[in-house]
Amino acid sequence: MKTVILSLDRDEAGKQATLRAITEGLAFEMQLRVADFSGAKDPDELCRTNPQAFRESLLKAVWAHEYLVEF
Repeated sequence: MKTVILSLDRDEAGKQATLRAITEGLAFEMQLRVADFSGAKDPDELCRTNPQAFRESLLKAVWAHEYLVEF
């Protein structure tokens, strides 16, 4: 089974979209992780300004259930 890493904005709309994506993904028995881009406005900004930090965020992504506990 493949793992999907969600990398959405950290604003309220992005958090809600992450929750919806987790709900849908788990319904299809997908393995989901959530990346934390707290050091930037959004994933796009971090990818453009600091690609290495973007890659590290993907490597450190937490499992969806961990994200839900922290949320």
